Amino acid sequence: NDYAPDSMEVTSYVPGKALKILSGPFQDHEGVVVEQRGQSLALYLKELQLQVKVDLRQATLQALP
Repeated sequence: NDYAPDSMEVTSYVPGKALKILSGPFQDHEGVVVEQRGQSLALYLKELQLQVKVDLRQATLQALP
């Protein structure tokens, strides 16, 4: 068994939380969490008036105050 508990990171995002996308095609855009389903996150990007799906395994996000 190769399972190592510290190799898994589970992050939970609350709807309404503001985030900045630090990697990927929407890098440097800010969004608001619409919902989280497992490893994907629906974010609303107000600046672009667009809702996008973000794969948490590939994206780097930063919580905003």
